[in-house]
Amino acid sequence: MPTDPECVHLMVARVPGTLKESDLREGVTEEEWCRFQLATHAPARRVRLAARWLVRHVLGQATGCGSVDVPLERLASGKPVTIKPWSFSVSHHGHWVAVAWSGSLGALGVDLEAERPVDCLKLARRFFTPGEAEGLASVGEEEQGRAFAVAWCLKEAALKCAGLTIAHHLNHLQVTQWFPDLRVRVASPMSVCLWSSGSLNLSLCWQPACTSGVVWASPPAPFQCGAEGFRRVFDSEAK
Repeated sequence: MPTDPECVHLMVARVPGTLKESDLREGVTEEEWCRFQLATHAPARRVRLAARWLVRHVLGQATGCGSVDVPLERLASGKPVTIKPWSFSVSHHGHWVAVAWSGSLGALGVDLEAERPVDCLKLARRFFTPGEAEGLASVGEEEQGRAFAVAWCLKEAALKCAGLTIAHHLNHLQVTQWFPDLRVRVASPMSVCLWSSGSLNLSLCWQPACTSGVVWASPPAPFQCGAEGFRRVFDSEAK
């Protein structure tokens, strides 16, 4: 898997139901394996383990280290980091995993979020700015679930990129205009992209804001590639 350090690389993989946890053991450290085994919900544990395996796989290829030798640490903010100049971000939802990485950018943030049966307006009034909640209320009722999921996905990716926690900084990115002409405002300079595939949304943010471009990477076997179904919905770099 050739990796150009000047680009933002993005991989979306579906974890197949036939994949066994034991198939992933050699691609993670012993400490990670033992920690993941403490989780009691087997399906979620398998996807989280697969996400860590994929992170180590792509960074091992990028840095030339063995997968289990790639140093992975967390800053005080909780943001995961690896050997400089490489940066990465990972997200998972259901059976899907997204990994982004680059060797030339200061920070990355990726997030996967699907539309869910929740009271969107109630949550927006609680967690979003008054302007965002008002804007969401003006969206057609049939589109509110999708719009809320998109906004949350964008916000989480921006927070990951900025190294901030969701508890107190959810408004770091604000949606200033809703569908069909989506617009956002971010408190710190960063590039923002959004793709959708059915009810699943994928957001990627990176700093510093630039036009390096995004290169899609295919996942290794036995993971299934999920990039084909995604269409670009928003790109802050588009002119």
